[in-house]
Amino acid sequence: MGNTVKLRKVYEPDDEAPDVLQRIDGLDRLIFYDCEPYPHKADSHWWAVVDSGEWVGFAGLRDMGDGIGYLCRAGIIGTHRGRGLQRRMINARLRAARSLGMSIVVTDTATTNPASANNLYRCGFKVYTPANQWRGPLALYFRRELD
Repeated sequence: MGNTVKLRKVYEPDDEAPDVLQRIDGLDRLIFYDCEPYPHKADSHWWAVVDSGEWVGFAGLRDMGDGIGYLCRAGIIGTHRGRGLQRRMINARLRAARSLGMSIVVTDTATTNPASANNLYRCGFKVYTPANQWRGPLALYFRRELD
């Protein structure tokens, strides 16, 4: 991995960047081949993980209003997993959420994905049960209040 792996913000809601969104969609289909692609919303911010010029991961933050942020879809291609990149993406999005005035961040992961759950725990998230369980019975829901 070396020093070549960089995490950089690639999309702001006001950007006109269809090529960026196409790259994110391509990674989304590659990593989450058995899921529907995540819809891009006008209130979403996106980051890319780039290694030697190649996009190897992505992550999003969505503004849900009322000071709540949602860590939406995030993924790393298999050859780059296990290197702490997901935690870096979580922390980058938490910093952005604070700077955008959000006071709470929520997210979810599948019960079959303990690596993601453990990364969320390490980043200060706690499991909770939302009133509206948007992902269904096979999801774990996480929440973190921002300082």
